[in-house]
Amino acid sequence: CAFEIRGPNDKALRNIGDSHNGILNAADYKSVNITGDTMLVFDRSRIDVRYDENMDVLEDLDLIMRCFEQTEHVFHIATPPHAYYKTANSISNSGDTYERYKTVKQSLLKRVKNGAYKFKDGSNTAWIKFLETSLRAEDAYAQKVKGNPRILFEDVFEEMLKV
Repeated sequence: CAFEIRGPNDKALRNIGDSHNGILNAADYKSVNITGDTMLVFDRSRIDVRYDENMDVLEDLDLIMRCFEQTEHVFHIATPPHAYYKTANSISNSGDTYERYKTVKQSLLKRVKNGAYKFKDGSNTAWIKFLETSLRAEDAYAQKVKGNPRILFEDVFEEMLKV
């Protein structure tokens, strides 16, 4: 599902994933829902996946990747049913966020490259591109936020995905 990002004082900052309503295959999923795989509904009797308890960030990304091992597509809802609040002490804004996210993304990228994920639609190349771009976006964001503390990672990342 799409979601809304809100900042201090309940200020709407932007939406993620509101550009497409309908079926998405694994290769196209992250071009629509670029961050925050936060609302997933699935039948546990058909898709038996659980969060990786060894990950302290991006567990949702690993979860959706494992879901795509068992299904070729999902139905994405473009109307945000919830909001994510970015606050000074949220995990996505803490002092060690950059290193934590980069470390997990590097681990996920290594897993994809090594064939640990068996995407039902064979979309490994799309996921490699997504994760490599996301890693570059982490570096770009770390530089840009110094000059503009209000910039969002999603803004930087989205621009890089368009290239």
